[in-house]
Amino acid sequence: MLKELRGVGIGVVVVVLVLLIVIGICWKGFIGYNNDQDYQIRQAINGEIIVQDRGGFYPQLFNSVWTYPRVQDAFFSASEKEGGREDDSINVTFNDGGQAKISCFVRWKNPVKKEERIDLHRSFSGNPKNIEAAVRSALINVCKNTAPLMSASEHQSARKSEFAQLVEEQLRKGLYAMHRKEKTFSDKTDKDGKPVTIYVTEIVRDGKTNEPLVSQPSPLDKYNLEILQFSVTGTDYDKQTRDQFAAKKDAFLKAELAKSQKEEEVQKRLQVIEKGLREKAEMEAKMNVEKVQAVIQAEKEKEVAEQQKLKAEIEANKLLSVAEIQKKEAEVQLDKSKLEAAAKIELAKAKQKEIELSGAIKEETRILAEIQKDTKIGMSRAIADAVRGMNLPKTVIVTGGKDGNSNPMNSLMQLIMLKMAEADQHPKTVVVPVNR
Repeated sequence: MLKELRGVGIGVVVVVLVLLIVIGICWKGFIGYNNDQDYQIRQAINGEIIVQDRGGFYPQLFNSVWTYPRVQDAFFSASEKEGGREDDSINVTFNDGGQAKISCFVRWKNPVKKEERIDLHRSFSGNPKNIEAAVRSALINVCKNTAPLMSASEHQSARKSEFAQLVEEQLRKGLYAMHRKEKTFSDKTDKDGKPVTIYVTEIVRDGKTNEPLVSQPSPLDKYNLEILQFSVTGTDYDKQTRDQFAAKKDAFLKAELAKSQKEEEVQKRLQVIEKGLREKAEMEAKMNVEKVQAVIQAEKEKEVAEQQKLKAEIEANKLLSVAEIQKKEAEVQLDKSKLEAAAKIELAKAKQKEIELSGAIKEETRILAEIQKDTKIGMSRAIADAVRGMNLPKTVIVTGGKDGNSNPMNSLMQLIMLKMAEADQHPKTVVVPVNR
């Protein structure tokens, strides 16, 4: 009985487990899930292709599902830290024969449109790794197409960024058209000492726009893969190329040493020249100072001489002015003397004429006086004769005019009376009136 119960219990457990497994399988086939950073391609039971773009759960209904990341990236590197255990770097050969392994990182964006996603799914068998392989293949073509544009030395020293830029451009646009030409290196010689001539590659450009011409479109563009980022993460040159770099470095160092020694000699020469120039400059500066001092002294002496000259001119002008004033005064005095002399002459002439005139007048006066005298004498005699026979009074009073003036005749009479009185012929008393 116990055995039967145990058998029934084990059967129930098995049935339950089977049911759970069936339910789990049915649940997984019935419900699907998509991450937001991915999109999925679903193929229904009837063969219909559905693009699941939204994230989250959705009714899968037992569809076949392929998941693609929206953005993919990959390292194609020789470093295990970047890629994997295998060396995925890209071998390139430069135009001087130098070789190197180029390690790269590429990030690209898968298509966005439904039809493009379905076409990508069909082209790469639903395997994202196949897309990565296609990107690597395109990258190999681009790197090998770009490396001949430069020498390994040029790439190593100065053109790494140009190399990376050209590779990225060709990944997006397609392979650039190239043509070969000879190039002679003057700094490189063969065993016979002749310059090395090699063939180099150049990009063919449009004659009008100078843009590179594309000879082959990018396959990534054909699958609508958009390059978001490209980087060269490392360059590993082969041993021969490294030896070449070492030789070049040694030659460069020797050249730099020679250049340094030459520059040192040049510096010494320049130092001697500069010292001579400095001494010359100092001497010229000293001479210039002395010259300036001499010029200043000369200007000062000239200024003093000019001041003395000006002072002498002022004194001379002053003396000249005094002389002119004295001359003017002398001339005025002379003119005055001349005028006085002329006046004296004129006065003398006038005096002479006056004398002459006065002589004539005096003669006339004299004659008139004599005539008057004779007249008065005659009259006096006549009066005297008349008086002698007359009895005259003892006292005679004679009066003058009111203004003191008397008639000449009265004066004459008075004079006669006085004479007579003196001769006892006049009156005894004579009164002579005083003029009022």
